[in-house]
Amino acid sequence: MVRIIPPHLADALLPITIGVTGHRDIHSEDLERSRKAVRAILMHLVQSHPTTPLRLLSPLAEGADRLVADVFVELRLHRQEQGDAIAPSWELVVPLPLPEDLYRADFPATVDAFEALKAQAREVITLPLTPGTSLSAIHASGAARNQQYEACGSYVARHSNLLIALWDGLQNEKTGGTGEVVNLKLTGLANHHRGGVQDHDVGPVYHV
Repeated sequence: MVRIIPPHLADALLPITIGVTGHRDIHSEDLERSRKAVRAILMHLVQSHPTTPLRLLSPLAEGADRLVADVFVELRLHRQEQGDAIAPSWELVVPLPLPEDLYRADFPATVDAFEALKAQAREVITLPLTPGTSLSAIHASGAARNQQYEACGSYVARHSNLLIALWDGLQNEKTGGTGEVVNLKLTGLANHHRGGVQDHDVGPVYHV
């Protein structure tokens, strides 16, 4: 059942914040299954908390980030068309690991898809450079650029109530990789124990 809440009340509600992490190269045969699973997770949250808006943190990288954001935006529109007064308060927030011109260079073939989803966002946040890193150091692939991606994954983990992970479940030592972000959300510790999050930032992970 859709509950009708006055717009002035909906604007004052605190959202459930959802983070996303996952692989960039989702196999085509897994796309529809993944979309259905993400939609089911979002609908579970809607049905469990019918008067609470949702907020999604997604850097909109290729693969998992965009898939979850696309399902989120699609469901938001559907709920609005169904007369759900909470749905207009759903927020897409885009934290970027790099200045946008550098970030876009990481996926030149799909910039249009990035722009289309970014246009649906309420806010775009460019994260600051990690300590000791210069702008020139992140122009090319390497440790400095990887640290920016790691900081972005940490930001998503720390600022979300729960995390959706489109992931094969395999752990590796990749800096800022999906396994590391999942570990941060579940335990507060990175794989390499360089740092972590506070206890109150730890939360559930929905593994797709």
